[in-house]
Parts: sequence; C-alpha cells; structure tokens
Amino acid sequence: MNNTVKVGFSLLAIVVALVFGLFLSTENMTDGHVGLLMLGLVVTSIMLGFPAAFTLLGMGVLFGLYAFQWEWDIVMRLVVQRAWATVTNDVLVAIPLFIFMGYLVERANLIERLFKVMHLAMARVPGALGVATLATCALFATATGIIGAVVAVMGLLALPVMLKAGYNTKLAAGIVAAGGCLGILIPPSVLLIVYGATAGVSVVQLYAGAIFPGLMLASLYVVYVVVLSWLRPGLAPPLTAEQRAIPLPAFAKTAGNDERTPAISALLQALKGRRNANVALPSLLLYSAVLLTPAVLFVVALLFAYRQSDAAIGGFASAGSGFWLTSLVGGGLLALIYARLTIVRLEIARMLLSSVIPLAALIVAVLGSIVFGLATPTEAAAVGSMGGLLLALAYRRLNATMLKQSLYLTGKTTAMVGWLFIGASVFSAVFALLGGQQLIESWVLAMNLTPLEFMILAQVIIFVLGWPLDWTEIIVIFVPIFVPLLSHFDVNPLLFGLLVALNLQTAFLSPPVAMAAFYLRGVAPPEVTLNKIFVGMLPFLCIQILAIVILYTFPAVALWLPAQLYG
Repeated sequence: MNNTVKVGFSLLAIVVALVFGLFLSTENMTDGHVGLLMLGLVVTSIMLGFPAAFTLLGMGVLFGLYAFQWEWDIVMRLVVQRAWATVTNDVLVAIPLFIFMGYLVERANLIERLFKVMHLAMARVPGALGVATLATCALFATATGIIGAVVAVMGLLALPVMLKAGYNTKLAAGIVAAGGCLGILIPPSVLLIVYGATAGVSVVQLYAGAIFPGLMLASLYVVYVVVLSWLRPGLAPPLTAEQRAIPLPAFAKTAGNDERTPAISALLQALKGRRNANVALPSLLLYSAVLLTPAVLFVVALLFAYRQSDAAIGGFASAGSGFWLTSLVGGGLLALIYARLTIVRLEIARMLLSSVIPLAALIVAVLGSIVFGLATPTEAAAVGSMGGLLLALAYRRLNATMLKQSLYLTGKTTAMVGWLFIGASVFSAVFALLGGQQLIESWVLAMNLTPLEFMILAQVIIFVLGWPLDWTEIIVIFVPIFVPLLSHFDVNPLLFGLLVALNLQTAFLSPPVAMAAFYLRGVAPPEVTLNKIFVGMLPFLCIQILAIVILYTFPAVALWLPAQLYG
C-alpha cells in the first residue's frame, strides 16, 4: 500500500470518527441522520480521491447492513437487483454508442478541415478566428458530446493559430475552454442521457429541449467575441490579406485569375469551346452544383411555403400576401447573393460544403431521428456509430489502430459510467430506506421557500458541488435528492435538467477546480499558464450565468420545441 492510499484512508478514518462522535452525541438521532452521515462520508471520500463508483457501492453495502440489521443475504440481493436494473436499462445502451461515435469523429480529421474553412468564411467578421473556433466547437460538440476531447482537440488546433495571429492569450484560452464545454448541453450530450435515466425524464424531450438553449449560449459567446473584437481590435487582430488568401479554382484562369470576377460569368466562360476552355468537366459540374445550391434551397423553401398556404388548395391566385411577400423578399436575397458571388466566395462555399455536409448529415441523421420520433436514442446512437465509421472510412482515417483506440476508450468510459450507476443505485436505495431523503425533504419544505428561492438554493448547491465533484457524481448522487421536490414547487423536471446542465457547464469554467482549464493546459503552449486560462474564462462564466437567468426567466426557450413536437 503506497503512501497516498495510507494518507487517504487515515484522513477518511479521522472524518468517520469525528462524524460518528458528532452524531452519537446528538439527542433524538434517527435513521435519517444516519443516512445523512452516509451522504457526508461519500462526498468526503470522493473529495479525498477514492473512486466514486466503488465508494458509492461500498458505503451502500456498509450502511445497508446497518439498515437490514446485518442481514448479509438481503443486502447482496439488493446489490444484484440494482445491478440487473442498471444493465438492462435500454436508455443507458445509448451511452457507449454515442461515446464511440464521438471518438470516431474526433479521429476522422473532420475538425481540422472544418476550422480552416470556418475562419476563411468569416475572415471579414471581427474576431474571425475566435468566432470560427466557437462555431467549430459547437459543431464538434454536436457530433461528439465529449467535453475533454473537444477542449483538447481545439486547444491543439485553434489556440496556436489564434496566438500566432496576435490574439490576446487570455481571450484565446477563454474561447477554446468555453467553446469546448458546449458539449455538456448540446445534444447528443451524455449528461442529458444520464440525467434522463436518473430523473425519469424522456431523453428524447431533453434533446429537443436542449437545442435552442445550446444555440442561445453559443450565440451569446459569438456576440461577446465579435463586440469585444470590434471595440478592442488589439485583442483579436483581423486576418491579413495573406491569411485570407485561398487557391483559386481551375476555371478562374478563364477570367484572368481576377478574384473579383463574378462566379457566374467565370463559369460561363469556362464552358466555351469543345474542351470547355481546358477545364475538367467534373470540376465544372462540381462548381455548378455549388453555384445552384442557393437557388435549389430557395425553390424548396418556396414550395414548402406554398403547400402550407391557402394557395395549395385554391391555386396561386388564392395565395395570401404573406406568401407573396416571402417570395419577393427571398427572391431579392437570392439575387443579392448571386450578384455578390465572386470566384473566391464560390471556392469558400465549395470548401465549406465539403467540410460541413458530412458532419451535418451525421448530426441530422442522429438528432433528427430522435427529435422527430423516427428512432429511439439507442437506435439513433447506433446510426451515429455507423455514420462515424463511414466518415472515418471516407476520409481514409479508418485503420486497425484507430479502431482499437476508439473501442478501448469507449469501453473504459462506459465501464466507469456503468459502475457509477450501479453504485449510485445501491446508495440511493439505502439512503431512501434510512429516511435520509425524507429528512431532507422535510427540512426544505419547512423553510417555506418560493419556487424561485428553491431553484436558487438547488442551483447554488449544484454549482458548489461542481468544483470538487465530477458531473456524473452530481447527477447520480444529488439530482435524485432534488427531483422528488420539483412537483411541490411546480418546477418542470425537463427545465430543471437543462438548468442543471447549464450550471454544471458553469462549474467546468469556475476556478479553482475548472476541469476545462486543466484539459486545455495539458495541450497548450508553455506561455499559456493556468492563471491566464482562468482569467480568460471569467467573461464566459458571466455569460453562462446570464444564460441560466434567461432560461429560467423565459422557460419557453427550452419547453417550446418539445411542446410543439410531443404535445
């Protein structure tokens, strides 16, 4: 036994002795107080570094023996029943599949391509690299849901680029850390699956409810970066002409390689002659398809609006003014797009579509099938895993080593979550049997709190616990304590779950134990110190708090889409 383990057990023994002494000296001690003792010991043990899953299981067995008057057989039957209920939970099957999909996407080299195109597409926006980083993080989070992976990859990919471009070190670090944490909230978030299984809330509705809050938070980040870069350009210098330069397509030679030449006229010039001006036909077809994409999307939108209007019954003559106004505005925007579409912008559009479409197709296949009821989360996760394999194969990144690493990391993470659920299930059963849950409920109800005061109390407790504990431990240990109280305070469990997700994302950005900062520091250059990362995260932490306030004040941000889809 090494010294670390000896110190840990010694500290635990001291805490146990002190707590037992405190409780034994208390008059009117009940089994409920013993349950609170168990809860305190679990938190203390985890903070001392003991594995959370086996701490929960061990404390559950130990105090279960006390609750069942040292009947070992009864306690073991409880453990077996809870373990069986966990491994046969259909919802939890989605976790390893989504994790596997995330690791495949991470290794398919999609993100590097996407980031390069994003910062070229946003080159003229203030803080272009920062905005591109946040947009890439949001898409990456939607495809993976693995926080550590997003922060690490973007720390290796985007942070050096921003620093080389002259970005303020603190701002650049804050952008990467905050953007990487979007995977906590944006589906397919593993946290939402765990919350749904723990609180008995539909994962499908949680995913639908998380879409708009996730977009809102990402948009708030982008607005902050754009405004700050516009007011203080020295913090985020604009890209130089050299940094914005891109290679022109082959057909650009027919227009004299002039970047300002309209894309339509350049393509028409390339089509002249028997050999198409010596431009390969596949290249012309590709760029023609990209050129026609806005028009095709406009026609599809127009047909959809037509089918939804009165014109679908009585013909175009019966169409309302709204339909014609939409058509006129849309047509004007389409004309403006084509009027300003130069060769360079067409090339950026091609690069963007080639990078975004594969990832977007995977996201739509997974989230669309879940949200619109075409598949369960588990079935959609299986589709996502297959999509991840196909993407890795298409980008020539699929090999035995990559597949082995993805499977190993998936198995490792899944085993951790599985044991954590088993331990938490045993712990919760014993805690409720001892009356700890009932005692806490009595204390909270005796305070005569308003719904707002209850939500503030719950969120503050979860926020503070987010410093020493991982989100999985908070979800499986403490959320079951709050969930039975939600009906009394008329709080929607779905809204509560999304607020918890936002809150835990805030905890990931909160010193002194901000996990995002440590993920980033592990891959950042030496000059990016932990203190600079902490300082850079503070503005985004304030934005997080603002997002929590907005979500609680306007719950329709989360509840509107589930209500529309599921009634």
